[in-house]
Amino acid sequence: MKWGNSNVNTKSKPDLVILNTDCYTFNKNFSTTGAVAVLDGEILATGSTEDILDLKGPQTKEINGQGKVLIPGFIDSHTHFAELGVEESKYVDLSACKSKKELVKKVTDAAAKKQPGEWLIGVGWDETNWKGNARIMDKEELDGYRGDIPIALRRVDGHLCCVNSKALDEINIDPSTEGFQIKDGKPTGRLMEEARIPLRHEIQPTQDDFSDGIQAASKIAFQKGITAINETGIDEHQFQAYQRLRQKRELKVRTTLYFDHDLLESMTHLGLQTGLGDEWLKIGGVKFLADGSIGARTAWMSDEYQDDCENKGFPIWDTETFQEKIDLAHDNNIQTATHAIGDRAIDQVVGCLENATHRAKKNLRHRIEHFEVPSQRAIEKVKKLGFVVSAQPNFVRNWGGRNGMYKKRLLSDKFRAMNPFNLLIRKNIHLAFGSDCMPLGPLYGATGAVNAHLPEQRLEPLEAILCYTRNAAYAGFNETFLGSIEPGKKADFVLLDQDPFKPKTSLESVEPLLTMVNGEIVFEGSGEVID
Repeated sequence: MKWGNSNVNTKSKPDLVILNTDCYTFNKNFSTTGAVAVLDGEILATGSTEDILDLKGPQTKEINGQGKVLIPGFIDSHTHFAELGVEESKYVDLSACKSKKELVKKVTDAAAKKQPGEWLIGVGWDETNWKGNARIMDKEELDGYRGDIPIALRRVDGHLCCVNSKALDEINIDPSTEGFQIKDGKPTGRLMEEARIPLRHEIQPTQDDFSDGIQAASKIAFQKGITAINETGIDEHQFQAYQRLRQKRELKVRTTLYFDHDLLESMTHLGLQTGLGDEWLKIGGVKFLADGSIGARTAWMSDEYQDDCENKGFPIWDTETFQEKIDLAHDNNIQTATHAIGDRAIDQVVGCLENATHRAKKNLRHRIEHFEVPSQRAIEKVKKLGFVVSAQPNFVRNWGGRNGMYKKRLLSDKFRAMNPFNLLIRKNIHLAFGSDCMPLGPLYGATGAVNAHLPEQRLEPLEAILCYTRNAAYAGFNETFLGSIEPGKKADFVLLDQDPFKPKTSLESVEPLLTMVNGEIVFEGSGEVID
């Protein structure tokens, strides 16, 4: 039996014991055990069911795992959690639309309920899933839905928004802004990258909206077995919402925050550094965008897009300015998390991070988010310099394969080189997995890696799930208290209905039965597991 740290009072009786499980601890020895004891929200001891039963006191609660699999709670290393919750309650969800006709009906039905001048926001559409007409909306088409209300429809990846004329009037955007599409001398109403920012400011949810959204997203997370998140690209309103929930002890998901780059100077002036906070809410660092997305054809590539032969995407930053930003963060002990998808964007990010770390040697575990089409040179640099790759295998599940969007967008050599999860693992590169909320769900994403079309993408189930647990804890400097089931760590668990590591198990069919945070049940699915 393994006891906790020396400061744990081994004479204390546990609050809770979880018995009769196949417990994968994910400790350094990858040992398995049968039961766990919990005291004051931490793991007191692990061992056999008989050993742990001996620790019980008269007030100890008991959970019978009935031979099911217990693993550490999932950590989603890249979310837009507060926004997800707001979208669930306030926006029109277009993600299920399988045709343009379905989208038009859903938007026009919602528009009919709006008062003149009231915004209609739709989210989640993906034209690559549409049957038949897959032409992306422009402002003239949206004007036909309804012209007296501002309408904005955001693509699933968030890198393209389609707006009508009323919305353009409301945001009054400068036509010279990068990503403001003009055709035949007129705005099309399609806004990409920098051109999306004025729209975001115009429709900014309130702090109350974000607080409610975090609570709503937490319920979804618990159903998926998620107990901790990295929230990326937050603004001051989202930060205030998280802080308020923490102060009221109503934040139930362990959260590591990465601020939007606009707040970097404020962070340095205040002396805010990576690691400030506690096990519930802490500062991770700052998030940058280096390019856009493959779906919107704005990811910065060295070759043109196969289905848009004059387009290679574009960078968000010139290299000199970006280097200054990276240096500012690095010099002030702030971890960076940079969205980079195309190979040219990844090369730019790796180069700037390399310069910063060579000039001031310290390991801040700088992260590259997505890392979808890396060059071999970039992979070798990431390995040598110890950077973290925070990737999204759900993207492979959504858009990979022979007939997927990636295949249609990219030239064959770029398609074959993308999302090389297997190669990264073999090179011992720090690889963490997150969802980008497309959709939220570690088991969904892990299935994307396990069943990937390309061999260089494909992982074993254990490798994929480690990227959502132990590896994800490392990415956010949380490995001292999260990511494995060991005495002294937080009692965050998920009990699964099947063993995902057995050869005949279909990972796609595995479901959480129970999710626990700090030793408390936050989700209980089908099947009775509590005595």
